[in-house]
Amino acid sequence: MDTNVERVDAKELAKRLGVSRNLIYKLANRKKRPLPAYRLGARYTFDPDEVEEWCKKEVSLMKQKIMRVA
Repeated sequence: MDTNVERVDAKELAKRLGVSRNLIYKLANRKKRPLPAYRLGARYTFDPDEVEEWCKKEVSLMKQKIMRVA
């Protein structure tokens, strides 16, 4: 297990992604394909590398849905 993994809080992740902190929490708490998060009590932290992979997968899924509709 890598103990040097970078973790950021919701505020920092929102800043990096250019979205609201509220959206970060909504995505982390959704039932289907939630944003990968680590939770300790009420505090969330995020691994930016995992979030980047999650974003890529979400974009790919959206593209597939668009192609099915088109």
